Amino acid sequence: MIRIANYKLSATKILLIVICVLYITFLLIDLSIIKAFALSSLLKYISIILCFLISSLIGNKYIDRTDKLLLQLGLFFTLISDFFLLFTDYFTIGVGVFSIVHIIYTIRYEKNRIKPVLIKFTVIFLIIIITYLMLSFFFIEIELLFAIAFFYAISILNSVIKAIKACKYELFPNPNKYLIAFGMALFLLCDINVGIFNITRMAYSSNGIINLLYSISGVLMWFFYLPSQVLLSLSGFDFKHLHKN
Repeated sequence: MIRIANYKLSATKILLIVICVLYITFLLIDLSIIKAFALSSLLKYISIILCFLISSLIGNKYIDRTDKLLLQLGLFFTLISDFFLLFTDYFTIGVGVFSIVHIIYTIRYEKNRIKPVLIKFTVIFLIIIITYLMLSFFFIEIELLFAIAFFYAISILNSVIKAIKACKYELFPNPNKYLIAFGMALFLLCDINVGIFNITRMAYSSNGIINLLYSISGVLMWFFYLPSQVLLSLSGFDFKHLHKN
């Protein structure tokens, strides 16, 4: 048991080092004049795979079995979402799957209210879809992506608020509560930059400020995103007993 625990701890440290190397590499690529988008995307996705692998190394060193499973499930759906967003044009699917990620995280932070959480998100989703269908049918045609993105915005705001409350009311031990709160805050900062990036891309012009915001937000997305995933992947470990049998 001691050898297994030491092996997993060593493997986690190695994965964190590799993630740091990948992080620096793809940020340098994104900042460089020579744009290697395919390579950058590949390195980014590998880093997310490694975050999921870190969560799989929790083993029996977890805070709570249900918490571990919810975290791993959230990171697994993150893998699916990032695949669609990085390598395909099916952005609606990618954003929709990311909404599921935040529903899972909300359940993680409110494990005693699973049914009310699911009912709340189901009602919100139905209201948004019905509104989208009515607007598209009777008034103006709207892309489904905008409706899903709106649902996603509600989902992430909800999960971030619940994460901060979980930290405030100490629903998780130290340092897990801070890993979760800061991880979700960085997640939100990433999505704020995603929003800025897409808005400025649609308004892309000779305006220097808009072009600058477009360029900066394009880099800041992953500048915030990967650290958020690392913190979340580590948040399932029971650090108090990590070095014990």
